[in-house]
Formats: sequence, structure tokens, C-alpha cells
Amino acid sequence: MRSFGVVLLLTLFSIVSIVPGLSRASGPGGFRTTKMGLFQTVFSGDEGKSLAKGSPAVGVEFLRDAGGDILRGYIRGRFGSSSGQQNFLDGTDEVLSPYTFYFGQGELGGMFFPVPRRDSGTNLYLSCGGYVSYNQLSLSTSATVSSLKTHQTAPGYGYSAAVGVEMLFGMSKKLLNFEMSYRQESAQLAGQTRFDLTGLTFCLSYGW
Repeated sequence: MRSFGVVLLLTLFSIVSIVPGLSRASGPGGFRTTKMGLFQTVFSGDEGKSLAKGSPAVGVEFLRDAGGDILRGYIRGRFGSSSGQQNFLDGTDEVLSPYTFYFGQGELGGMFFPVPRRDSGTNLYLSCGGYVSYNQLSLSTSATVSSLKTHQTAPGYGYSAAVGVEMLFGMSKKLLNFEMSYRQESAQLAGQTRFDLTGLTFCLSYGW
């Protein structure tokens, strides 16, 4: 999985490097954009092997794209956390425990505008990307555990697929952006070789 993640990120980095060249002859909506936003992730997966029975994660993200009115590459950074209570697996036994989960992600990807991006009004886009993450999970159980660690950090690898809508406010190049993304990810946490961090993310951003 580690080698797959490295190859995926190198491929996406190449795409991000190429796309600015494609955008040189772009239309009026091809200017580069910076976005900062707030997001919420609702986790999915099997009980004890994911955070699906816990609380959604919330956090902040930063995105910078390469410009272009049809295709554009982007780089994104995300930081978030979740805290709650749920069951975790200690071998075959279930252990109920409060938890805190922190994560940071670095992502490279591309965006596609089916209708060339305009410099005002509403624009629709699709995007996909690959990312690496750093994750920290802490448990506060009073039960005696054997294979389940109460504090653990681990890297993760994942990919995202998203649909977004942005509203541009004329010549000011200011915008509001709403994006919904499916994010597939796993990491070696909570006694699992592939603890599932997959979820559906909703993000509201302000851009310029």
C-alpha cells in the first residue's frame, strides 16, 4: 500500500505540473484561486474497525489551484479532529472507550469544469485527488487491554472524488464554494492493520 501511495502522489504531482501549461490560453475564468474553508467529515465503515459509530470530524482546509477554465491542478492541506465514544476491538473483544482523533492531510489533484469556468456567476466542477495523512488516536478506556493501544500515531494514504459549486462575485474575483467529497482512506490504528477512515466530507470555503 505504501508503494501504491507514493506512485499515486508522484502521478498527481506530474498532473499538477502539466495543467498550468494547459491553462495559459484559458478564458476570463482561468485565473488562479486560493480558498480557505471549514469542513465536516461523517465517517463510515464497520463497527470497531472505523469511527463510524463515533462523532463526525471537523476542521479547516487551505487550497491553492493552478488556474485554467476547464482543467486545473490543485494542492490542498487539511487539519481536523474528532472526539466521542464508541467500541474498539481488542482482539475479538469489544471495548467501549472515549477517544480523541487528530489528523493532517496533504493532497494533490485535478479539477474539471464541464462548462468553461466563468469570471462571475455559478460554476460547477468535478475533482479527484490523492493524499497522505498523519493520524493520532488516543483512547481513555479504564478496561485492561492486550492488543489495543491507548495512544497511537500512524500515516495513512487515500484518495478523494468530489463535486463542487462556486459562486463568483464579478471582477473582485471573490467567491463562495461548497464541495461534497467522498474520501477513501485507511491507516494502521486501533489494533487494525487497516483501520477505516473513509467518510463523506462537506466543505464551505471563501476564496479570492
